[in-house]
Amino acid sequence: SGILMSQPAADTRPARAADVAALDPGRLWAEFAPPLRRFVARRAPAGVDADDLVQDVFVRVIRHLGSLRGT
Repeated sequence: SGILMSQPAADTRPARAADVAALDPGRLWAEFAPPLRRFVARRAPAGVDADDLVQDVFVRVIRHLGSLRGT
């Protein structure tokens, strides 16, 4: 009989400086901007510039990298 093991709770400690440093903004942009732009373009109201919205999202992400929590 198998017992299902639950997943450990997410780590809620602030991310270590080394973890945050590994989150290179250029790499994040290259990996996530194209799919995010497609998502926004499909769902944004008419007249909303998807490129501007994606750029605003990435500016916020980069500003808050230091406050990310580990998972």
